[in-house]
Amino acid sequence: MYTLQDFFTAAGLINPVPFAQFITMEKAPWASQVRNLNRLLTNERWGLYGQPATGKTMAAQAAALYWISEGNKVVCVMPPTLRYQFKEEFFSTFKGADRYVKFHIFEEGPAARRELKKQWSEFRQWPEIIAMSYQLFAVEYQDLIKAGYCVLICDEAQALKDSSSKIFSQVEEFINQPGGAAFIPMTGTPIHNEIIDAYALTKLTNPEAYRSLKHFDNLHSVYKKIHLKTPKKTKSGKRLSSFKVRATYVRHDLLRENMYRFASRDLKKDVLEIKDPSIIEMPVRLEKEHLDLYKKLVRERILVKGEELIIAANAQALRQKALQMVTCPELFVEETTFKNNVVEAVREIINGMDIKKDKVVVFANYQDSVRTLEKYFKEYNPALMYGDSNSEKNRQKFLNDDTCRLLIAHPKSAGYGLNLQHICHTIIFAEPTGVPGDFQQCMDRVLRYGQKNLVNVYIVKALGTIAPKATVEMLRKEGQARLVNQDWHSFADEFIPAAA
Repeated sequence: MYTLQDFFTAAGLINPVPFAQFITMEKAPWASQVRNLNRLLTNERWGLYGQPATGKTMAAQAAALYWISEGNKVVCVMPPTLRYQFKEEFFSTFKGADRYVKFHIFEEGPAARRELKKQWSEFRQWPEIIAMSYQLFAVEYQDLIKAGYCVLICDEAQALKDSSSKIFSQVEEFINQPGGAAFIPMTGTPIHNEIIDAYALTKLTNPEAYRSLKHFDNLHSVYKKIHLKTPKKTKSGKRLSSFKVRATYVRHDLLRENMYRFASRDLKKDVLEIKDPSIIEMPVRLEKEHLDLYKKLVRERILVKGEELIIAANAQALRQKALQMVTCPELFVEETTFKNNVVEAVREIINGMDIKKDKVVVFANYQDSVRTLEKYFKEYNPALMYGDSNSEKNRQKFLNDDTCRLLIAHPKSAGYGLNLQHICHTIIFAEPTGVPGDFQQCMDRVLRYGQKNLVNVYIVKALGTIAPKATVEMLRKEGQARLVNQDWHSFADEFIPAAA
């Protein structure tokens, strides 16, 4: 029987860990997981940036058990949807760990948390591991430092990509606490959207690489000047006749060197025997009335729905409303008399497969879109995962309720960490995304170890609208990130574009 001690020994740990021989593992780790555990044990800060499903969690959890054996306590921060799955995987991977480790999911309200912390402090029985959301970490991190927590695991660490955000500064404060802290950021998409995203994680794992974001920008960004036909005045009264925009990035090799100085990346195709997915754009022509309504919104930037005015006041609002108009025109008029061909395209894909045998995941970028799509597909008793939903309840529904054949989700709510490969091999993007990290993470909910079928990914492409531009942008950004990561294989290799 393979034990945790065997894992530690394979990773190069010389001295035995007292309880490790009594914790068993059903499966021996992959060579990549052994390598990563060695890196985690020999570096206080190490980023695990392997693609989803390459076994990052096992290595990080084993490292957590080592730090616990040394008398340290561990904080695990992640999106709310992943907390219970993370705990389940911890005790199912390391059988017997419950005899040595108390694991608490911190999700109580303020009063209940205060009472728990009071009891833990009085009896000196703070849990060895606490799991929580990023939002709650922002509230509790200082009390955790005072309680002696000095190991931080951040799952889906692309949440830290904005170096000007509070959560970034709070994580930085935690890992720079007096006496130091071990830090393990995990994400399959360290460059989640644009290359500028790489700065924050590099700053946390390799703080000497760049003095500041401005230093990073000066080294890696190239700007171009845009001249305005009609000068504008700023709020301060200054006359603005031109502005600069970032045109491209340079010195990719230097960025890679700095980013991976204390980090590693494994590709699925190097770790697993897994079939390449089929990624297909599905072109759709909107009904004339639907397209006319779309064009009216773009042209006039205002629509009337009963007594409600729908206004797209600026470029961002216009883009968002235009994309929503493509999928959910009923949000913009009191009554639609035309057929929604985007919905019909999704239905056509579902009808073309055995929905009674295999479940389907549909992604949409807006909460209103998720709720609207639910109305169209009620016969499949869909589970919903978006900002206002009970994500854990709906995760369990999709996994365990046989009458639930469909998951309709926002990429930020169900695009991270979930393991759906045993019940599903079809993903539909009812609304395309321009963010390569979101696309990769969403696809990898089903393109994982244990998948026995060819994974089919469909992207609905509404012709004559701005929706196809999202895919073009996504592929451009993926190409830039690939120069830094030096991935020999990418989802872009499997992409089958539709004719315009």
